[in-house]
Amino acid sequence: MKIHEIVAPGFNPRPWLAGKCFDFALALHERMPDAEFVVIRSWIGKQLVANHVALRRGDVYYDARGAIPDARSFLAYHTDVWDGASAELIEPISREDVERHAGVAGVPPPYKGNRYIAAARQAVAAVYG
Repeated sequence: MKIHEIVAPGFNPRPWLAGKCFDFALALHERMPDAEFVVIRSWIGKQLVANHVALRRGDVYYDARGAIPDARSFLAYHTDVWDGASAELIEPISREDVERHAGVAGVPPPYKGNRYIAAARQAVAAVYG
């Protein structure tokens, strides 16, 4: 597994780190069914919000950047990504909540016909082979 900002020539991880991470996490979970869904929660004003979802297996985090060896590195990218947000907390999130954010709540995997999940599968292939 790779860890750096540009993981494959021509691949832009940014959309999958800011906005489409829920789709990416669901697609990646198909390859890593034993991994746990986790969410970074950040304070925006007085509200604690979910701003990124990924997978965790042991102490290693997985998202569109590849395998990230520790929580500090995982949080580092998100500290300055969101205006007024400070990445504060990593915690487990249920698959149901990930599906709700991805817009596929109530649709059984493999989410047939969902173009966003299909695009996320292609992005997962670009990062993880």
